[in-house]
Amino acid sequence: TDILDPVDVLPQAGQGAIAVQCRADDEVTRALLSAIDDPDSHRAVRAERSVLAGLGGSCTVPVGAWAETDSGSPELRVHGLVASGDGRVVIRMSRVGEDPELTGAEVAHALLIDGGGSGIDGFDAVVPAPAPATSTRDRDRDRE
Repeated sequence: TDILDPVDVLPQAGQGAIAVQCRADDEVTRALLSAIDDPDSHRAVRAERSVLAGLGGSCTVPVGAWAETDSGSPELRVHGLVASGDGRVVIRMSRVGEDPELTGAEVAHALLIDGGGSGIDGFDAVVPAPAPATSTRDRDRDRE
């Protein structure tokens, strides 16, 4: 049995996370649930969902997103991937930042614009937003 590294085999955004919801106006329940909310996991899922949202949330094109944090660190590394349906084109990008939504949006923008992901079948209808103001310190590009 092999253990798959999530950087090598990027999961779908939020895969493996457990979400617990309650009414927004139920302060008592919200306070109780805060005891089981893991801040690092919560930030990671927000970043991963931002990648997916920036890619148009399509379920017709293979995409993946995974964010990793160091406990207590304000920074997180967000990895993203888009691929052609036949797997011949795989584009990977990553960014490091402190704001989960901004960093995830930067990864999505990089995949679509810098990496050429908008040319993959299925992304024809996606109109990417202009590049967000960046706080990125790291870039990783890998075309297979």
